Amino acid sequence: MLRLAHCFLGALLSISSLGHASEQIPLSVKYTAPKSYVVEQGDTLWGISALYLDSPWLWPQLWHANPRLDNPHLIYPGDQLNLIWLDGQPVLSVKSVKKLSPQVRISHKQAPPTLEQDLVLPYLPSDRLLAKPKLDKASRIIGASHGRSYLATGDTVYIDGVHRHKLWSIYRLVTDYVREESGEDIVVLKQVAKAHSVTIDGKMSALKIGNQIQEVRLNDIAIPDLENDPLQLGHNFAPQPVPKDMTANILGSIEGNQYLAAKQVVVIDRGFKDGVKQGSMFDLMDFGTEVFESPGGYQYAPNLQSSEIHLPSHHVGSMMVIIPYESFSLALITRSKRDIDRGFLAVSPLRSNQQTDYSIAVTTNEREGF
Repeated sequence: MLRLAHCFLGALLSISSLGHASEQIPLSVKYTAPKSYVVEQGDTLWGISALYLDSPWLWPQLWHANPRLDNPHLIYPGDQLNLIWLDGQPVLSVKSVKKLSPQVRISHKQAPPTLEQDLVLPYLPSDRLLAKPKLDKASRIIGASHGRSYLATGDTVYIDGVHRHKLWSIYRLVTDYVREESGEDIVVLKQVAKAHSVTIDGKMSALKIGNQIQEVRLNDIAIPDLENDPLQLGHNFAPQPVPKDMTANILGSIEGNQYLAAKQVVVIDRGFKDGVKQGSMFDLMDFGTEVFESPGGYQYAPNLQSSEIHLPSHHVGSMMVIIPYESFSLALITRSKRDIDRGFLAVSPLRSNQQTDYSIAVTTNEREGF
């Protein structure tokens, strides 16, 4: 069974969601790609595509080029995928092992998700970003009547303010980041418990702690669970490259780690106001450093007689936005060839495939570590 460690996303892949179709990149199939493959339970579209392509997010093009498929983004366990060539382009065709109506097939089989859900779902409800002004207005845990500092499941705690929301999440502040170009502040919150409203007592509201991830402490932040919360994003999203001219900076990790690798989540300084959406893909480039040429040879430090030379940048990984906010996003590192740090530049896969000179887009601050 195909269970690739670097696979992760969610549910059916919709070709219509792959933006920038006019900027499609020519497909290059791996020489190890199988001529046929039978879809099995537990497979993911991302993992299957990784069998055929170095850039799995190009998967829709492998289907989109095939006019024979009425509904090319729906495949199910038991279907046989065949690699063929049409007009010089690689194409995947699908052959159903059993001829069943779509309703019967859907009721008995689940289409492969795009990514392994257990890699994405933990972050959807448990980690969030909050604008600094909203943090200042958020309710906080005042304490409990028994006077203990560490609070657990079943304890009744009080928060400041009168609130009539029924369901709550309790978060702990991890760190904060600033979007340098605008000065906007964002804080990273990690969920520590769920709670529900019990009573209102004067200027306070009582919550009873339910499911607990960590102990609840005084001054933890309480945020109501809203049915129409725009952050209630699903795992049914498709990978798609950001526009060619878009770049982003990695501000840091949600855990505060200095170095990052595949399957870890980072905060970036681009959000939906910049055109980023759930599933947006970036390539990560290691910015080539400068060396200086002078009559005495090459060195890293400049002098009055030296001329500057930019060494080439190198592709070191990829990342995908899993939760976009207005000016920031949480992104999952989907692939890394080495440790990832803040000195790396996030660029559009459409741009990195053109071997652009990335040195023009990197500022001095972006070269600094966390």
